[in-house]
Amino acid sequence: MTGFAWWTHDSWEMVRRNLIHIKRTPELLLDVTLSPIMFVLLFSIVFGGAITVGAEGGDSQSYTNFLMAGIFVQTVAFAGIYTSVLLANDLLPEPLPVERLATLAATIGADVPFFLGEGPQLGTGDGTVLSPVNLPIGYAVLLLVPAGAVKSSTGDVYRAFDARNGAAGFDERRRALLEAVAIVRDEGDLALLPPNDLASSPLSEELLAAGAFRADVSGAGPCVYALFAERKQAEAAARSLRSKGTTWVVFPAPRADATEVAVSTLET
Repeated sequence: MTGFAWWTHDSWEMVRRNLIHIKRTPELLLDVTLSPIMFVLLFSIVFGGAITVGAEGGDSQSYTNFLMAGIFVQTVAFAGIYTSVLLANDLLPEPLPVERLATLAATIGADVPFFLGEGPQLGTGDGTVLSPVNLPIGYAVLLLVPAGAVKSSTGDVYRAFDARNGAAGFDERRRALLEAVAIVRDEGDLALLPPNDLASSPLSEELLAAGAFRADVSGAGPCVYALFAERKQAEAAARSLRSKGTTWVVFPAPRADATEVAVSTLET
């Protein structure tokens, strides 16, 4: 085959594979349809009045021509990145093992490896060493984001933790957590788990008073969660605390290969 024939053959092969990917995952089509439209509207309607092209007071027509050229280049660049990732995956002789993926994920962030697995996991060390744990899921979860709350950066949260000498007593808290996890048998036992030592909120006490058997801050905050034995209890608490912020009532989702799973992560 000639060079042009090889180019045509390889191009068609990539087009065919991409069409198969789009057929199986239709949302991929949004990247090449809605995204360019969204950027055109954003930079023409929202930002267009603040941008001039060429001489001072340049007309809108010249700006539109300038904008569309940029959108065309951006769309091609984004499509090239997507194609490169697909091609790199296709060239792998076999999928990367979970252990290798976990190592790569840990370089992105300590929480990322958790999303490679299913179900509740106990994080130790810097949070990237995970082991599965069995926890009950027969409860409703109320999530509450306090009104006007501003999320602090992870760095600020840990600086405040160090400033109050939060590391003191860590071994005792770790031992208490492991002992509590080992004896959890039903939903009520989840109240035995130690409280979050990174952040706290007075809303936790209000949620406990509203009937929750456990309430605490999620991670570094500001979201607060509460576990209720009954859905009606959680919904009633959500109504009573609606003035405190935005609330949601959710439930643990079962795994594909198991009948039980919890939606929370335990970190040490």
